[in-house]
Amino acid sequence: MFNVRFPLNFDSPLKSQNVVEFWQRWHMTLTRYLNLYLYNPVSLAVVRWRAQRKLGTNRTAQATFGGFLSMIALPTFVTMILIGIWHGAGVQFLIFGLLHAIYITFNNAKRILGSRKTKEPTQILVRWAMVVRNVLLTYIAVLVGLIFFRSLSLDNAWTLLGGMIGLHGTTYTGGAGMTHLAWLVVLYFIVWALPNVQQIMGRYEPAAGKISRSSSLISLTWKANLRWAVGAGVIFAIAVLGMGGTSEFLYFQF
Repeated sequence: MFNVRFPLNFDSPLKSQNVVEFWQRWHMTLTRYLNLYLYNPVSLAVVRWRAQRKLGTNRTAQATFGGFLSMIALPTFVTMILIGIWHGAGVQFLIFGLLHAIYITFNNAKRILGSRKTKEPTQILVRWAMVVRNVLLTYIAVLVGLIFFRSLSLDNAWTLLGGMIGLHGTTYTGGAGMTHLAWLVVLYFIVWALPNVQQIMGRYEPAAGKISRSSSLISLTWKANLRWAVGAGVIFAIAVLGMGGTSEFLYFQF
């Protein structure tokens, strides 16, 4: 509206197929900052330390056990643990950082140490099945981390995790349960099947930087016509009517 374009900060992170990709789509400005001023300096210090001792620093050295631990795992754990502590002083934030450090290290180990002869399947159904599997596994991993991130305490997080896998019984019955289930289906459809806002507005260059190509099942492009005006008005009305209650700002104690 005012011809001001900001860098992208979120790019449909829940469509990611691994946690490395998730952090390339989630809180992208923070990720970029941490890469430049935390991960890269730590990684560079490790590389210089290894070079002084005439240890390998190339891709072949990264594929060794010691090289991978020092050049990949160590900077990752330092960065992600500090990300967790930056968000709060509770143990749950530390666990959040540790979980993502483990996720990212595992992804990098699979990429660097895994077989390089793996070929992408040619059948489209097999490819789609692999994409669905990867997205769901990434979503579950991220969800577990977010439970620790948003819980008031460590005990609260364990209780919530136990409830999600049915350790405390199930009470999701009746009309209210079906209503909640229907809303979940609608929301998951929006998250995984529809393009995000910058993709919808892609032709108008809504943000600085490159906008990813839509990987959604449904392709939508905003146009200045009556249909889009009515649709936007309906969504806005639903959003206003759905507002209620108060919630504390996530970093109010930061």
